[in-house]
Amino acid sequence: MRERIRKSMVGEQAFAVEHDRVSRVIVKLARGHALFELNEPRWEEPDRVQFATLQTLTSDARRIFEELPVSDIWPEVGSRAMQRIVDDQPGASAWINVQTGLYRYLASVAGGTLVRLVIREYLACEIAWS
Repeated sequence: MRERIRKSMVGEQAFAVEHDRVSRVIVKLARGHALFELNEPRWEEPDRVQFATLQTLTSDARRIFEELPVSDIWPEVGSRAMQRIVDDQPGASAWINVQTGLYRYLASVAGGTLVRLVIREYLACEIAWS
């Protein structure tokens, strides 16, 4: 582990990101949220896996990432997402704050299965299946 950290250092205070490792973790989280919220098991590889720090997103990219996706298709009847849509805002998903400032996510059926995650208000992730 020490050698792996040493090899990933870029300068004195920065590290190179191991994209494959980060992708595997966020895809596992997204699969769990898709199943838990939407009752949509997604065992196949996602069509899109993107992540970046919130600070590096442009204001337009940040606005698009944060806005609630709206879909003409509703989640499966009886799923948690369906209950939330009926209670909150018809046709829209909502950000779920697991722990304020530490972890929040959004799961939607807009254009397939879409999961967005924000970790520590630092890392923004988007995972999508068609």
